[in-house]
Amino acid sequence: MSATSKFIIHKFYVIIVDMPKIFFVAMFVGCLLSFGFEAKAVAKVDNKKVQAVVVDKDKDYLSDAWEKIIGTDPNNPDTDGDKYLDGTEVVAGFDPLNKEQVQIPKLIKVDLKTQHLWYYFGDKLLADFPISSGIRSMPTPKGEFKVLDKVPVKRYGGPGFNFDFPNTKWNLHFATGKYGFYIHGAYWHNKFGQPMSHGCVNVSYANMEALYWFAQVGTKVIIN
Repeated sequence: MSATSKFIIHKFYVIIVDMPKIFFVAMFVGCLLSFGFEAKAVAKVDNKKVQAVVVDKDKDYLSDAWEKIIGTDPNNPDTDGDKYLDGTEVVAGFDPLNKEQVQIPKLIKVDLKTQHLWYYFGDKLLADFPISSGIRSMPTPKGEFKVLDKVPVKRYGGPGFNFDFPNTKWNLHFATGKYGFYIHGAYWHNKFGQPMSHGCVNVSYANMEALYWFAQVGTKVIIN
């Protein structure tokens, strides 16, 4: 089976192609991607449709764009020579530039005032994009949290609620109050950059898949 993974990195639409073993790698590092991938994808950038394919030249499950940011060799699938692919190490939270098992902290930051999210591998910014947090009557909680659980597909609302968003992909559970709070994909609106949610952090599907792939249970989340 062939699979692709979509990434938005500094407004460039990145698609990693020809990844037939991604499900086995994902299982190995404890990271699930969604099923039913596309061979090609179209994204909207500045309200214009853009289709692009960016190769993962060394087939290490890490896009060349992220390799440039992190400092790994895009022509060598195992930059540090430790017998683990660079992408496998990044997903698992280890330094792909060090043969020793050195863990690199991951961080997701959300600013409610600017309605923006950033995420980091150590001190390296991998991506940032607009989000939609909770509306005034149902605010997103502020503070320091961590990813408690990763849920590939989840239903929000339904019977007893005045909204119903089934089959929502890529859900990162980070806090629990009366209901759970998640950073998750949102397919029902395209108004990112302004509050829209019932307390969760809404992310476009184009941006959320890569974040879900990157994040681990325990990844720090800071919301200001």
